[in-house]
Amino acid sequence: MFHRRAATSCGALLSAHCCHNTRPQNQGRPAVPPRTAFYCESTSRRSASWHPGYDWLDPKHRHLAENGDTSDYAGKLLAPRWPGLAPRQGEPCYSRAEVQQKDGSGTDGQVWVTYKDGVYDVTDYIKEHPGGKFILQAAGGPVDDWWRYWGQHHISTKVVEALEQIRIGRLQDYEEEEDIEKTGRGVWEDEQTARGRAISRQTSSILTEIPYQTETCMSELCDSFLTPSAKLYVRNHAPVPFVDSASEHLITFAMEADSEGAETTLTLRELRDRFACKTITSILQCTGNRAADSIHANGFQNSGFVGADSEYIGLGMLGNASWTGPRLDQVLKTMFPALEHLPASEASKLHVSFEGLDGYYTSVPLDVIMDSKTDCLLAVMMNG
Repeated sequence: MFHRRAATSCGALLSAHCCHNTRPQNQGRPAVPPRTAFYCESTSRRSASWHPGYDWLDPKHRHLAENGDTSDYAGKLLAPRWPGLAPRQGEPCYSRAEVQQKDGSGTDGQVWVTYKDGVYDVTDYIKEHPGGKFILQAAGGPVDDWWRYWGQHHISTKVVEALEQIRIGRLQDYEEEEDIEKTGRGVWEDEQTARGRAISRQTSSILTEIPYQTETCMSELCDSFLTPSAKLYVRNHAPVPFVDSASEHLITFAMEADSEGAETTLTLRELRDRFACKTITSILQCTGNRAADSIHANGFQNSGFVGADSEYIGLGMLGNASWTGPRLDQVLKTMFPALEHLPASEASKLHVSFEGLDGYYTSVPLDVIMDSKTDCLLAVMMNG
C-alpha cells in the first residue's frame, strides 16, 4: 500500500558496514557499563532482575526454570501487567456509557479510552503514536484486551509516562476481567512450543517471554557465516501467527483509496512462479541492537533507549543470512504499471506500507525500493 507518512522499522536488511557515533558521553550521570560481548546470561538470571516487579515464572515453578526444565511453560508463565495509575484526589468520575460516547464520531472529535479504572483522552496522542489506527479500534472503550495481545505495552516503561500525561479521570463502574493471557494462555498458547523455540532457548539470551524476544549469544553468531533461522534473534510485539502452509500464504498488493489501482492477491507459490528470484546475503538487524552500548556511549540524557524495554540489549539482535525472493521494484511495476513512469520527485513523497499477519506494520520510502542499487527483495526464503 502506498501512503504518505513517516516510517519506523523494527528490523532492516543492511549492507555490512559499521556506523560510529561520535557524540560525547554525558558527564552528568554515570553511564550504564557496557556488556561483555561474548557473555550470554541465563534466562533465570536475566528475567529475575531486568524489569522492576517482573516475574516471568510463577514462583511455585521457578525451580524448574533454574534447573533448565523449560519444556512445559504453558500455565507457568506470569507475564507483567501495569497496575494502572493511582486515583488522583478530586479527579472526575465517568461511567462506561459516557466514555463510549467519546469514540471520535462526535462533533468535538474527542477519543477516550480506559485502562483498568483510568480514563484517558487520546485525541491528540493518536496523532503521534505509530499504532494510532489500533488505538482507534478501542475508541470509547478499554484498551486492556488490545494490550494483552500487544504485550509490548506491559514491558515498556514509556507507556506509564504517556498515561500520566493524558489521564483525565476514573471509571466509576470498572470491573476487573479474567486475564488468561497473563499466564501464557489464550492468544499466547502456541508461543512456547513454536517451531525453533527449543534451539532458540539453548542459543540465545531471552529478553522477554510474552512476547518472546531474544538476542543470539555471540558464540553462536561467530560459529558460522550464515545464522541458522532457529538461532536468529527474535523481536516481536505480539503473538506469532500460525501459518498452516507457507507456500499458500497470501500476500495482497493494493494502492491507497485515492488511487485507482485494484487489489491483487498472490500466494507465495504464485509469487515465486511468476517472478524471477534473486539471492543476496545480508545482515538483518533490529534497530534496538546495542542499546546498552548507546546508553554507555551517549549518556543517560542523550540516549533514546533509556527507560525503554530494550535498554539492556547487547550485540545479539542481528544475524547474517541468505535471502531469496523477487526484486520488489519489479513486482510493484508489474502490479502498478504507472510506477514505471513515476518521476523520482513524486516517488520520494510516497511510502510502501508493509502489514504482517500479526497486525504489525511499517513502511519504506518508495524511491528507496525503486532504486536498482538497493537490491530490495520481497524475501520468501531464508538460507534456502
